[in-house]
Amino acid sequence: MKIKYAIVIILLLLQPLLAHTLLWHEEYSGNGGGNARIQDATIDNNLNVYVTGLTNWMYGGDRITTFKYDKNGDSVWCNTHNVSGDNDCGKSICVDGTGDVYVAGYATVGLHFQLVVIKYDGENGAIVWATILDQYQSRRDYKIAVDNDSGVYVATQHLSDCWLLKFHKEDGRGIWDRLYPAGNSVDWCDMALDDQGYIYVGGTVEGYVGGESREWFCVAQYDCVYGDQYYAKQYGQNTETGCDAIDIDNAGNVYVGGTSRIGGQQHMTIFKCDTVGDSLWQYHYTSGSGWPEDIEVYRPTGESYITGRVYRNGVPNVLTIAVDDSGNALWCEEFGGSSGDAGKELAVTHDCVYVSGYTTADNSDILTLCYARNTNYLFWADTFDYGDADESYNVAVKTTKGYAYIVSAGYKSAPSEWATLMYRHRELSMWPPYGNGASFFYAQLYPIYPNPTKDVIKIRFNSPDEHEITIKLYDVVGRFVNNLFEGKARIGMNEISWEPKNLPNGIYFVRLEIADYQVTEKVIYQK
Repeated sequence: MKIKYAIVIILLLLQPLLAHTLLWHEEYSGNGGGNARIQDATIDNNLNVYVTGLTNWMYGGDRITTFKYDKNGDSVWCNTHNVSGDNDCGKSICVDGTGDVYVAGYATVGLHFQLVVIKYDGENGAIVWATILDQYQSRRDYKIAVDNDSGVYVATQHLSDCWLLKFHKEDGRGIWDRLYPAGNSVDWCDMALDDQGYIYVGGTVEGYVGGESREWFCVAQYDCVYGDQYYAKQYGQNTETGCDAIDIDNAGNVYVGGTSRIGGQQHMTIFKCDTVGDSLWQYHYTSGSGWPEDIEVYRPTGESYITGRVYRNGVPNVLTIAVDDSGNALWCEEFGGSSGDAGKELAVTHDCVYVSGYTTADNSDILTLCYARNTNYLFWADTFDYGDADESYNVAVKTTKGYAYIVSAGYKSAPSEWATLMYRHRELSMWPPYGNGASFFYAQLYPIYPNPTKDVIKIRFNSPDEHEITIKLYDVVGRFVNNLFEGKARIGMNEISWEPKNLPNGIYFVRLEIADYQVTEKVIYQK
């Protein structure tokens, strides 16, 4: 009878490296006891956290509210600003290299909306300037970005038209404005700024094709200095598509996260176009109906990651997808069950993909997920219950000194309050060093399951570089049994299978060796 040994081995450096820590959590409600919601969050290089949104002030309406926390979660400053005396809201936030903060949002006077752009002093929260423009009347999505020179960029709307505006960083004066020439109703959804002096915007166009009402998406590229438009293109007029988010890679290719209607259902889609706006490929997730919320590209390699929700028997689950630079799925992972769950935003680092959203398994809690970037391995999933109906719509990540600091920000209800929390997670490529002058190796060692076992030995490990490695099997007294693998590791996930024969029952050890570093995991074989 042929005997097979099954060992599922995932190699780690140290078990403690998997641990994540909730560093702090904070709440804020203003003083009105009414509506209070965070709309956007960011983090700077010193791990200060900035959030913006609205808080309700009794007899004063909703105010644009911006908060700065330090790395310990202590409040540094809070600024509430009411432009109109009615309902105002901060929608998008960014911070420049000096620590000054910029917010785009809206103010309302009755049914009339005004664009508001504010610069805050990063040290004390004082308003340096506030620009208010009533010719841009919308309360929909606003996006703001700041370059390394003197520009502040805002994507906004006026009725059914989309505009891209540039302001001077020092005094808020307008430099240029550009109307997107769609010829139809357009909703901007996202904006991306590269390091070469170009800015990209994407959105959804509503119009008619063959006498039928349709939606499709559009992408445009502009020069940051003069506002010259390099291209403005529309895609998917015949397939009913929509744009929810965009990002770019280091080569200037644009990635659109959106939906496509296929077979009467909405499916998550990633669309890639080249540096002149021509279509390169489309990826469609057709294993369930749903839609995305956010996309982010790992810019050095062009891998794209998208998160949102997919429906199973009418119940939404978090769906996160990784796609390579040629449009092939690397992995797809769902999180959820019989409750309703959704991914709202994600952030990508060298090692990990962080997803923020909510789960309704226990009423409604803030949900934060951490996946290995090169695999679908879920390092950890954390829920946080602030009280009643908690949801997170934002995630921001900064890596430093071997750790990732993850901010999830959203709101809670009953009472309505802001909710902000920060985690710390070891970024494994930073730890530990091995060899003389070698780059860092990251592997993770998990308990073997099943253990004891009786099938083919499968060994999986992750490598950031192509290094020579050896994997050996030893018995319980340390005697060498067999070479399981000797050769060069591939970048990313590696999997090796070995089928032992005539191996006695007992305890064995699998050891991975790289230069002068080694890691070992115990295995029990039982016929």
